[in-house]
Amino acid sequence: MADAAAEAGRRPPAWLLAALLALGVVLAAAAMGRPFHADEAGQWSLAAEGRPHSLTGDRFHGPALGLSARAAAAVAGQPLAEASAAFLRSVPVAFALSLAFIPWALPSEGRRGWVAGLLALPVVLLSARFIQEPLMAAALVWSAALWLRAGPEGAARPRLLSGLCAGLALACKVTAALHLVLAAAAVLLLRRSAPGWRGFAAFLAGLVASWALGQSSLFTDLPALSTWWKQLFRAFGVATGASEPPLPMGSPAPWIITALLLAIALGCRMLPRRDAARASGRPEDVLLLAAAAAYAVHLSLPYKTPWLLLTPDAILLVLVLPALASATGFLRGLVPVAAGLATVAAADRHDYVETSADVPALAAALREPDSRPELVLVRGDHVWPFPFYLRGLRVGYGAVPDPAQAEVWILQASGSEPPQAEGRRAIAFAVRDNELWWALAPEPLAGRLEAALRAAR
Repeated sequence: MADAAAEAGRRPPAWLLAALLALGVVLAAAAMGRPFHADEAGQWSLAAEGRPHSLTGDRFHGPALGLSARAAAAVAGQPLAEASAAFLRSVPVAFALSLAFIPWALPSEGRRGWVAGLLALPVVLLSARFIQEPLMAAALVWSAALWLRAGPEGAARPRLLSGLCAGLALACKVTAALHLVLAAAAVLLLRRSAPGWRGFAAFLAGLVASWALGQSSLFTDLPALSTWWKQLFRAFGVATGASEPPLPMGSPAPWIITALLLAIALGCRMLPRRDAARASGRPEDVLLLAAAAAYAVHLSLPYKTPWLLLTPDAILLVLVLPALASATGFLRGLVPVAAGLATVAAADRHDYVETSADVPALAAALREPDSRPELVLVRGDHVWPFPFYLRGLRVGYGAVPDPAQAEVWILQASGSEPPQAEGRRAIAFAVRDNELWWALAPEPLAGRLEAALRAAR
């Protein structure tokens, strides 16, 4: 008992944190080489334009990612409009890397510290995308960890910090409200296990202050506070398929992996406890129930973007599984560790809008000094991510007064037959899987584009 008490609250060694951060950077760098996809390009455009969030018309994303990216660009002295994909993706990666600090910032039960740091690495790998979800997931994990840290007495300082993190999550995406509501419901249902509601006023104060600060872009865009509520109601229509066509499930891999993580966590929860006195209830039970409920909600809705699973995945990997591993013994804890690391092999599971390697190859060829066209025409139903890759070139999207003035035409295919244009040869390429486009250019530019695409495949 004395040894267990001495182990509790002990921070893992500092060298482990350095090793985890280094490994996380390596994993993230390996994932950053993929082409920018449509969602990322859209978020980059909003961030680079710097228009007030209340005027952008974004459906349910907040300004937090753009604010963070502009701050990073200001520190680096780099114009955001010219930033590389790796630089942009380093912003959400930095938020995900912060999860490795949780065992050091909030020391808890002995061995669970390094397990939590290790299981944060798959979250880092999955966060190498310039979208809002990695920021939201990291903020919610920190919020949950700080709430638990406050304990049954509800210490005001950690509850305030927890609220600040929750408010940041709300300024990332309105989906954060769903996770917070589900967590509150779990606290009510598992009152014997939950840390209690003491200090909730401090949490609420932090949440409101942080949300208002982030949502209004540091109080420079006060109308954006009402924009959030409009986005919330709009999100109900999108998620249920009432206002927009539903987004069907693409690859089942992310849904299967999250289900496996939940099954492993539930299995570990049912194992005999080392701390028998706490066997009837643990604070982490609240997070497990909230993660399971979030998974069930997203699975039941017709709008099934797999990015929505990043938050329950992060909660399970960083907070729930390490706590259960600690309570059930170190050897049994290796099972959830192995399951968490298995997500590294599925890092490409969020592929529903992945851009093919053809797009950056085609864009690089067009930017060559001896190939640079005077004007490029792009016409199709969904032109993203072309604005990111063709930046620096003169490009016309959609209808232009005189298409003949454009030396290069980039057209979405309407069939299997190549389009005909006098003086131009059509070259087929893919923007996304099963999405055929044509590049029409005169010789010898057509030959150079064809060679660039052949080299990229």
